[in-house]
Amino acid sequence: MICPYCGNEMIEGFVQSREHLYFNRGKNARFFASGDLSSLSLSRFNLIKAPAARANLCKRCKKIIIDLSDR
Repeated sequence: MICPYCGNEMIEGFVQSREHLYFNRGKNARFFASGDLSSLSLSRFNLIKAPAARANLCKRCKKIIIDLSDR
């Protein structure tokens, strides 16, 4: 994937965590974001593997793009 910010080639990979990954609009999001109706889950649930979201990293811009259609 080409970075939409600088045109550099991005590195394919995953954002991973022990817990699910969420996007929250508020600065003071709840500790357990799954209870917050405004939060958006970024990772796919899996009983065997840690939650992960497919992502692309631009080392030049230091930005990560997550494709939500893969969750």
